[in-house]
Amino acid sequence: IMLLTTYIILLTTYIMLLTTYTILLTTYIMLLTTYTILLTTYIMLLTTYTILLTTYIMLLTTYTILLTTYIMLLTTYTILLTTYIMLLTTYIILLTTYINVIVVQTVW
Repeated sequence: IMLLTTYIILLTTYIMLLTTYTILLTTYIMLLTTYTILLTTYIMLLTTYTILLTTYIMLLTTYTILLTTYIMLLTTYTILLTTYIMLLTTYIILLTTYINVIVVQTVW
């Protein structure tokens, strides 16, 4: 009877150890799955960050191009305005010369 009791106790202990091992293995698998999910999430976040950084750099480049274009247009406008002022001055000089010629001819 003692041997049978000892055998039952040992069998029960073995079953409990096997159950514990199964629980630990399941926990390990769950932790590994969680780790994989977290790693995937980290990689996705890193990819998102890279995409956002690239977008920011592209927007900055576009802004720089637009600013350069604006400065070029402003320069062109300044050049045209200066040309217009020079032409106007030339016209005034020619008109003055013409009037002087008429006055001189009239006086003679």
